[in-house]
Amino acid sequence: MSGNLSEVELCHWLEARATDVAQRWSVELRARSNREDGPVEALREALLHAMARSLAPALGPWRDQAEPFVHQIAALYGNVAFLRGLAAGDVVEEVQLLREILLRFLFREGAPADPGAGVGLRELLRVSRVVDQLVTHANVGHIDALFFNLLHGSGVSEVPGEERLEELTSELAHLQEELDDVRPQDEQQPVLPRN
Repeated sequence: MSGNLSEVELCHWLEARATDVAQRWSVELRARSNREDGPVEALREALLHAMARSLAPALGPWRDQAEPFVHQIAALYGNVAFLRGLAAGDVVEEVQLLREILLRFLFREGAPADPGAGVGLRELLRVSRVVDQLVTHANVGHIDALFFNLLHGSGVSEVPGEERLEELTSELAHLQEELDDVRPQDEQQPVLPRN
């Protein structure tokens, strides 16, 4: 392949690697924090996978329709981060780590024999912009949860009960369905770009 990845090729590439990106993100978060999230752990994992899966729609031709759902998923991550007892700066660092992981994946796998092929500056800037949006909305979700808790609760995050966890899990499932419905079915088949 000569030239840079097209928008569609980049989206397919991200789609094909979303699970790997989310798993790497999870491993690095655990290694850096050295903490257990107890009953919120499974929801945190699901959110990491949802955000990794949201990258392709956020960058693709349907990004205007996908953007509200991508932002809501990131805000939900911030909300759950508050329940995990994280500070706002911690949430920013956790989501910022996604950019580093994506860059490593892009350059490790995107180093074809043809030096003109791969990811161009324009695509890198677009990926970075989407990560910035995730960071912003995760932080907003965290601040909203903090404010709501200060207004209606003790001001200290508490481990959510089973009912609250089910609510949050259901909300995430709904957002993922909405995001999946944004694109027509014939565009949801991943086609890997040639390296």
